Amino acid sequence: MNYCPFCGNRLNNNPVTCGGCGNSLLEAYRLLNEQPNTGGNVNSSQNNNASMDSFYKVADLRHQKKDYAGELDWLRRAEPQYPNDEELKLRIGKVCRIMGKNDDAILSYKEAIRINPKNPVTYNNLAAIYVAKNDNVRALDTIKKAYKLIEDDPSSAPQNQRATIYAGYARCIGMNGDKQSARRLLEKARREGYNPAGIAQIEKAVGLK
Repeated sequence: MNYCPFCGNRLNNNPVTCGGCGNSLLEAYRLLNEQPNTGGNVNSSQNNNASMDSFYKVADLRHQKKDYAGELDWLRRAEPQYPNDEELKLRIGKVCRIMGKNDDAILSYKEAIRINPKNPVTYNNLAAIYVAKNDNVRALDTIKKAYKLIEDDPSSAPQNQRATIYAGYARCIGMNGDKQSARRLLEKARREGYNPAGIAQIEKAVGLK
């Protein structure tokens, strides 16, 4: 390991702790499948799977530093150990969106849906990417599924996410010509506390104003 994953300090001879930030690097070595230079004081033959929280801790630090490539790299390292972790797929999708890797984000969100097909927020995130790609047909089909899930079970998403789904569905359905349904959905979004400026923006985009 050439650099500390926590502070970015350059490392020499695989130390057990970082001289820059003082963090223990043992968990990071396990994540990387590398051996620290323990001087015989630590049993370095262990190669146990690192905990998911360990991957997230390092990824979160990279995110705070806006090192999105580094964050994505750490999250990807977790995939072989945790191939069916929904949160991991969602986090990979999110950072891929930030980096403009929309196709990778789509794949990751689809994997999250495979793991848990009843999370409306995932469908909403996936629909937003299709909107960004100007694929209104797929966007509408995808967000319909999010809408059905929150209508069947409002507790499946927090209030702010329900508002976002109603607003997103209104935009998609309005862009496909159904202005009456778009108006009704925007009213639902308004009742759930969606930003009035955002509602006005959607109204203008779909021709309601």
